[in-house]
Amino acid sequence: MGRPSATPEQRKQQRNKIRAAAADIYQEEGLTGLSVRAVAKRAGVSTGLLYSYFTDVSDLLRSLWLRPVAEFGRRVVAIEETQPDPRKRIEALLTAYVAWAHEHPDVYRGVLLLVRPPGPEQLDVEPVASLPLCRALRDAIAEGQRQGSVAGGDPDLLAQTLWAGAHGAIALPVNLDRFDVAPSSQLGPLMIATLMASLTPPHSDSPAHLGGP
Repeated sequence: MGRPSATPEQRKQQRNKIRAAAADIYQEEGLTGLSVRAVAKRAGVSTGLLYSYFTDVSDLLRSLWLRPVAEFGRRVVAIEETQPDPRKRIEALLTAYVAWAHEHPDVYRGVLLLVRPPGPEQLDVEPVASLPLCRALRDAIAEGQRQGSVAGGDPDLLAQTLWAGAHGAIALPVNLDRFDVAPSSQLGPLMIATLMASLTPPHSDSPAHLGGP
């Protein structure tokens, strides 16, 4: 007779045990100490069992970072609810993104600087607007365009461009850490100011259209 299937609660406990083991190793040794074998050994499970819950170490790490990522999503919603001016909302969203990256450097590296190795598998692609930051930027851009305070263009593409700019200001010093690139604490605000200026409608000289107060 085969072993009875684990109950949902037992599966939850096993998954949490594996995640806790991975978190401990990450805290002690960083990314270099993480491997499927090391995590399975620390958790007291077989590598086969670990693979039944997580596809690889990257998948396991992402599960550890769900909470801080969700916390940033709540920041996005709070900004949407408290900042009625679309241009100021865009600037606040970009500023919050850069600040969050500084507060959670490990999460940022693991989630947004993680490069998936090429492989034959086909990934399920979801709309980028399903991500809170991109959706909030898109909605603010569209509202600003209706009011005439934001330059024209596809709101979805503009939102991704803004995000890409802020992301680059954070990623460049990390990826080129062997060169004297300015720190992201300096590049981030400058990039945000540049991005806000790029949203200024033609022939507009209002200070508010330059990202000012």
